[in-house]
Amino acid sequence: MIKQKEIEQLWIIRVRIEFDASHWLNGTGTQCDKIHGHRWIVEVEVSSPVLNKHSMVMDFTLLKKWVKNITNKFDHNIVNLLIEQPTAENISIFIFKQLLKKLHSQRQLYKTPLKLEKVIIYETPNNCIMYTSKCNKEDNKNKFIAMKKKEWQDKEKSKKRVEKMTNSINSNKQEIERRSRRMLENNPMNDRKIVDKMMRSLQKTLKNRPNKEEKRLLSILREIDKEFVYVGNGQCIIDGKNPDFINYKKRKIIEYNNKFWHCDDNQWYKVKDDSKERIKFFRDRGYNCLIVWDNELKNKKELVKKIKNFLREK
Repeated sequence: MIKQKEIEQLWIIRVRIEFDASHWLNGTGTQCDKIHGHRWIVEVEVSSPVLNKHSMVMDFTLLKKWVKNITNKFDHNIVNLLIEQPTAENISIFIFKQLLKKLHSQRQLYKTPLKLEKVIIYETPNNCIMYTSKCNKEDNKNKFIAMKKKEWQDKEKSKKRVEKMTNSINSNKQEIERRSRRMLENNPMNDRKIVDKMMRSLQKTLKNRPNKEEKRLLSILREIDKEFVYVGNGQCIIDGKNPDFINYKKRKIIEYNNKFWHCDDNQWYKVKDDSKERIKFFRDRGYNCLIVWDNELKNKKELVKKIKNFLREK
């Protein structure tokens, strides 16, 4: 007779969530490059070789709530605003990483070896992608520690930004109060005509992109590398920032800067040279970035040389 303890056992629970969202892909050369929508289905599996004190792997309702909180970010939204290249594969990785953080707290609470088995994404009833991690328990622990460290660093950065903002507000408190009173008394956004005028102006601005200088730069880029595309009209958003030109295959970004709007000593407007910050921002997200200044367009030969050297960099 086989004893219960000798049997290798594993319980697996699965939850399923549906949501509606639109997206488009970048540079695939397929119909998916056009904006379109799906009724997405997300299935998540969690396993454990032992049950908790309530004789469960974990609470279905809690797991479903976690998944729902993540998918609510996508629901009736454009997925590109959250994920740069929103394939089903990248969406599954995004959800997997978010759930991994949550699952650690459940392990700590009930002292059970819970494991996130897989995340399955259905784009259509017949097409799906499954993401699973084969890493062992120690790897999962190290991943979680790394995520927690990054989370702490992000919180520290956010804290510093809030402190800087608070100091700025305090130093200009009277001016802010004056503007606040003016906005309460005469808020232009309450006037429908003004709002409509602003929207028409915004639409006109977007239609006019790229501008004259950006068209010149695009023409030069196409001579050097035809895979560069103009995305400065909002076609590509990377963690909230919109680059000007991008080569998806080589993960290269080129930004066009006008010195008037990107300098530290502008006498008329409060602007600053943010080129180094922008290069670091994109580098942290896996892209090499080159800044092209407006005066460099005057010397095409030197500019071409600069761009070619940039493309050779790894």
